[in-house]
Amino acid sequence: MPLTLHQVASLNNLNREASIAHNLTQPAWVERRWPQYGNWSTLELVTELRRLERINEFNRPEMAYLMGGYLLGDWINRAEKVINSKSPNEAEKAVLYSSHDGTLQALLSLMGQRVDKLVPYASTICMEILKNNDTYHIEMYYRHSGLVQHLNFPDCPLIQCPAETLIKSLRSRAIFERKRLYHLCGSGDAYC
Repeated sequence: MPLTLHQVASLNNLNREASIAHNLTQPAWVERRWPQYGNWSTLELVTELRRLERINEFNRPEMAYLMGGYLLGDWINRAEKVINSKSPNEAEKAVLYSSHDGTLQALLSLMGQRVDKLVPYASTICMEILKNNDTYHIEMYYRHSGLVQHLNFPDCPLIQCPAETLIKSLRSRAIFERKRLYHLCGSGDAYC
């Protein structure tokens, strides 16, 4: 019976599930080497197929918009609340989101970041809002695989991007109302 690309790519979960993470023995086909494919193992080939499938999924702007737009809208709203608050206690100091790798991939894509690898488990995107002489700046970082990478933006190549500039450039890519998200997904009042 033939398999679809999505079914084959889902085998990549072997990499993420407890079986490999906890050093449990795998069937021989998982580590089988394929000379005709650069001597890659079955698992390496499957991981590459999953990477290509995931990258292609979020290279389509409409998919990135649907999967990450609402989260981006929330980030923008929270950043504006910090910037516009009269008192440091009015706005939240920190917000932690827990999300699937696909949502982070979509969010990175929406922010104009070219990510050509799968987003690893336990990756984070951090936004820091800094105030210097009544001017707010935003720094953003992508932490993955033990690395911390500063995010640069097409409309703002500076490490500390003026908050107004960054928010203005990202606003059109964000979804600010849940009802709008549901409408775009075609799900009425349910979920996407």
